[in-house]
Amino acid sequence: MREVMYLHLTRWLPHLLDRKDRLSMDVGLEVRVPFCDHRLVEYAFNTPWTHHSFDNRERSLLRAVVAPLLPSSVIDRTKAP
Repeated sequence: MREVMYLHLTRWLPHLLDRKDRLSMDVGLEVRVPFCDHRLVEYAFNTPWTHHSFDNRERSLLRAVVAPLLPSSVIDRTKAP
């Protein structure tokens, strides 16, 4: 999974960020990507994969960190586009 994550960060993510930037500038929007801070990405990349999906759901680590701050209706909902 570490290799897949590395490939995602080095191959797919730059394409997505470039696309986001071009589309937002085309319509005059200021768009921010808060989870792309290099310190946060490095931390997440270096944590063991078992921490990323310890409850067999996506974003387990993020959900656990923000659980005291958000209502359970937000924490427990499924991923949506």
